[in-house]
Amino acid sequence: MKRNGFTLIELLVVIAIIAILAAILFPVFAQAREKAKQTQCLSNIKQMGLATNMYCDDNDGGFPAVYDDESDVNQDGRLDRQVWADKILPFTKSRNIFACPSMPNKVTDPNTIKQYADGGMGPNNVGMTTYHMNMCHNWHFPEGTNTTSGAPDYVYPVTQSQAENPTQTIVILEGNTTIGWFWNHWNAAHNGWANTRTDGGKLILRGVLGEEMTQRHNDGVNITYVDGHAGFKKIKALMCNFELWNFRAKPDGWAFPSPCTN
Repeated sequence: MKRNGFTLIELLVVIAIIAILAAILFPVFAQAREKAKQTQCLSNIKQMGLATNMYCDDNDGGFPAVYDDESDVNQDGRLDRQVWADKILPFTKSRNIFACPSMPNKVTDPNTIKQYADGGMGPNNVGMTTYHMNMCHNWHFPEGTNTTSGAPDYVYPVTQSQAENPTQTIVILEGNTTIGWFWNHWNAAHNGWANTRTDGGKLILRGVLGEEMTQRHNDGVNITYVDGHAGFKKIKALMCNFELWNFRAKPDGWAFPSPCTN
């Protein structure tokens, strides 16, 4: 007798095979999508590094301040805050590079831009960037910051020539900006500035003011360095590395405070 279709058992077998394949392939597809986002994010932060160096070229080698509260952006007599991203925006081709594709893009949201402008920032600000500037060597205008390692205070602007390890020192990296951080104080070289927590078993680095670095891409983050190159590092590799966070090399005999060991 000729059959015109599948039996119930055959259909169930096919459905089971499809379900098994889906269970195997969906995580692979998700990882591939995240890898693509990581690659785009790396491109973003590379462009920021190049834009930062162009800013330095126009300012005698000086880096933009993490934030500048003495900028009359509107030229109306009111001092507005400009963050580092605002300063390098003219050297980039798109606002979108200031938003990691794995995070909600608020840097082009008119409501968010207005909210930040109403809070004292310029009218075209990118205050809700999902990237952070390393604040441990580049304090807000016009103050300086101390490395706590016995070296003299830095005075704004910090310059490229002050970096003793330009290929190793962080300028910009990814951060958790769901609450509006655009800076990062995390630094194992500073007592009390190197806090950690876990979320779902994942390590999160938490700066002295609550700013955080999460394992946004495959247990790590993208970074751009003083010399303008960009790369990826695992979160754990950021914890106890003096040169990553400081313009000066680790002094001889200097010891990390807790939680790092030498």
